Amino acid sequence: MEPELTAKPQLQEHPKLDARRKRLYGILLLFQVLNLFSSIVLIPASKQDNTALSHANAVIIDLVVVVILAFANIYFLHHFIRRRIFFFIVIILLGISMILSILIPVMDLQATQFGMYRLFMFFTTSISLFICGISFYMAVKDIFNEKLALIESLLGATNIYLLIGGAFTFIYALFNILMPGSVLANEHISEMYNVCSIYAAYTLGGVDPPLMDSIKPSVHNAMVFESLFAHLFAVFIVGRLLSKQ
Repeated sequence: MEPELTAKPQLQEHPKLDARRKRLYGILLLFQVLNLFSSIVLIPASKQDNTALSHANAVIIDLVVVVILAFANIYFLHHFIRRRIFFFIVIILLGISMILSILIPVMDLQATQFGMYRLFMFFTTSISLFICGISFYMAVKDIFNEKLALIESLLGATNIYLLIGGAFTFIYALFNILMPGSVLANEHISEMYNVCSIYAAYTLGGVDPPLMDSIKPSVHNAMVFESLFAHLFAVFIVGRLLSKQ
């Protein structure tokens, strides 16, 4: 008598993913848009004269939005990462990144130990890029699922498009950390993420970023790659949506 073959257990997605998918994409999209608005509108506007919102208050609002976006990202990944151990690794990395982000201003490393400051910034930026990349991969994998409704595909595609800008924000920041002065001068490095976010958003929108002359050729080449990547993604999404008709 032939032995019975037992099927290998399959890894299951979050049991409530289908019911929550639209809400997950909606929450992530909301805070990505708020983060983008804060970076490219609120912070620059607060630096102008005769503005109702002070720069310090704008920075606080931006920080709150970033923290909420981080937790929205984790909530999103909780439903899409199948291996729980991998999800816990992401949580640990995010925790390390947040601790380092708190230590940097508390210890005043920018003024006292600039080399250590750059090292901490390198780790926090790399972790942020890693988490952003995971969210990008999970969303791309999900929207190419045949079972998705049109609204879910559109929400997912919009999130992915904004995640491209988020990922390149951290890439430009890494350029500036590894090659000081490639994006902005060392004395303004505390504004690095905001400036890189503006550059990524302008490039994603097909508009030349401000102060292009001060950008090093390597960063400019990365901007060209971001623009091409975003356009190719748009072509893929249009083709995918048309194929579902």
